[in-house]
Amino acid sequence: MLFSVQKYANSVGYETQIEMHSLDFEEFLWAVGFGGQAIAYVKEYFDRRPNGLEIIPESINTQMMKYLREYAVIGGMPAVINRYLETGNFSEVQKEQDKIVSSFLDDISQYASMTEKPKAKNCFLSVPRQLAKEYKKFQFSVVEKGATARKYANSLEWLRDANLIRFCHNVSIPSFPLVAYERDDQYKIYLNDIGLLS
Repeated sequence: MLFSVQKYANSVGYETQIEMHSLDFEEFLWAVGFGGQAIAYVKEYFDRRPNGLEIIPESINTQMMKYLREYAVIGGMPAVINRYLETGNFSEVQKEQDKIVSSFLDDISQYASMTEKPKAKNCFLSVPRQLAKEYKKFQFSVVEKGATARKYANSLEWLRDANLIRFCHNVSIPSFPLVAYERDDQYKIYLNDIGLLS
């Protein structure tokens, strides 16, 4: 799992902060019962490709695509995955996801400043609508008719700092380091977990 650890001294001793992210697809496969050997077997097909992709047997590809579609709907939030494993019911998954989204909205209400609360909520709630359209970048006018970056940019920054959204910048040249070629004014916004978009 992806995480970062920071240690620093405080009056009581040492405290360790760990930043956790939702499970990625490989971790999702572990959670639903795939062992390391099965995942390594699939990875071998990608490792053996000299100049092109070695064709994965249809039966394996079909199974992996089924799990990938499930991951796209369920996502990687541990509580949601546990609910799915307990019930096998996508309606129960949706209820758990709704709880998490409600919790995020409560956090916005509790921690954002009075002026940022409504703007941050509107930005957060607009993300699925933004991604459903063929826009090349985040459109502030989808958040509110006639809205501009001047009004909503700080709200997006607040949501990013709260780890509720992710920025994905367009690049002018697909070359490393990508950050050197980012277009600051062209980006899409994603929620911090793919399943929450459903």
